[in-house]
Amino acid sequence: MGLPVVVLHCKVDLAKEASNGVNPQEALADFKKYDTGLIQVSSIDPSVKCKMRQSINYVLKAIVRQRG
Repeated sequence: MGLPVVVLHCKVDLAKEASNGVNPQEALADFKKYDTGLIQVSSIDPSVKCKMRQSINYVLKAIVRQRG
């Protein structure tokens, strides 16, 4: 279908503390194979609402352009 894909890595601050957390560099290397970006958000980051809003807006605008 050609729809845009964005991966949100939520609760980044918790993942760093856990031994089984996701390594963002390794994940991004895998995502790049599929032309996909990674957006990291954390509950302690004051700009989290803005990042989430921008991510959703990007996906919605891309879908509208696709259906054009």
